[in-house]
Amino acid sequence: LLKAVQEQLKQTGKIRQVWFKCRQPGGSSMAAGVLAHLTMLFPYVYSMVIAHDKGTVANLFEMHNIFYENMGNDVRPMRRYFQKGTEMVFENPSDQTRIANPGLRSRIIVGEAKNLHLGPGRTIHGLHASEVARYGKPEDLKDGILPALSDSPGTIAIFESAAYYAAGASWFHNLCVRAMNGESEYEYHFMQWWQLPE
Repeated sequence: LLKAVQEQLKQTGKIRQVWFKCRQPGGSSMAAGVLAHLTMLFPYVYSMVIAHDKGTVANLFEMHNIFYENMGNDVRPMRRYFQKGTEMVFENPSDQTRIANPGLRSRIIVGEAKNLHLGPGRTIHGLHASEVARYGKPEDLKDGILPALSDSPGTIAIFESAAYYAAGASWFHNLCVRAMNGESEYEYHFMQWWQLPE
């Protein structure tokens, strides 16, 4: 899957993926890694992670924090804000030196699907929507977040979900079908449980 993501970036200049997955294949971790790479190594990146409930929000935020804490000292960006569970801002924390050395000025926001008022008024460069089929009101994603997603080279959008029947299931199914039929810019991948070594 990582090779497919790298190939799509090479061919199109951006990442647009939809993953229908079994439970526990590591899809959320991989999406978090791809998004962390963009946001923690490049300047002026606004990334958003959306999960279906508070527990998953906390888990995905902690993944990003683990990536940050395990970066080498030579590449780990300065971090100005760290609001546990919701936001990291990669910027110089010093008021005295920030103008001369601002840092990346990038950020990651992690939020719950029922609170999607974070998108309007911003340009999103990286988006990871986790367990989309479980969303209660996917129209908020469609109407509020997707219009804010930049179409520029280097941007990322990854939608992933295991099977589940909730309000978001139809929207996610449609996204998958359109990608499978080549009717969108998204590339479809199915992660089968029987292909996992364990």
